[in-house]
Amino acid sequence: MHNAFGTIVAIGIVASGFLLTGDLGWCVRQVSGLFHRTDGPPPAEVAASAGPSSSATADSPTPLAPPAPPPQVSDAKEPAAAPRRPLPRPSGKGVDQVDLAQLALGQRVVIWTGATGREPLGHVLELLDATSGEALLLRRTADGDGPARRVLVAAGSPAGAVVGSRLSRRGTLLATPIGLAHGTTASVETLGPIVALTVE
Repeated sequence: MHNAFGTIVAIGIVASGFLLTGDLGWCVRQVSGLFHRTDGPPPAEVAASAGPSSSATADSPTPLAPPAPPPQVSDAKEPAAAPRRPLPRPSGKGVDQVDLAQLALGQRVVIWTGATGREPLGHVLELLDATSGEALLLRRTADGDGPARRVLVAAGSPAGAVVGSRLSRRGTLLATPIGLAHGTTASVETLGPIVALTVE
């Protein structure tokens, strides 16, 4: 009992001293804070440790993606078109005359036509019927033979008149297209003058 009384007296003396110095309110606040303190950090520390606000994040500029590299431009030029090959000229003089009526079926006559000083044109004639003069006529180029046409052929003079079935140099070849596409009013095509004849 004596000890408890002494403790109360000591506490009263200390409290009187705090009261006189004005620190009693501070002591009360500290003791009250000890009872009400939670385990979490103080609000100031929470605010300091929090990241930037969502509004600040929304207002901050988004970094732009790096610009795409310019397209690569190739310095290689497109290959130039292959030059046209000249049509091979007839080798030698060939023959002076070819009688179409004496040709066997399937034989081909290569006829070179053109005016003097010009590049000659090549024609290939394949006889189908020696009696009627029906044949296939096609153009010969440096790249090969072109599409065939069904025609009736005859030998012509330099003036274009029909002279029979015997083709000769300096004469002409008369070709009349036949078939359903041409009907009966097809015009006669004159090829000449003939500069060379060969039989294949």
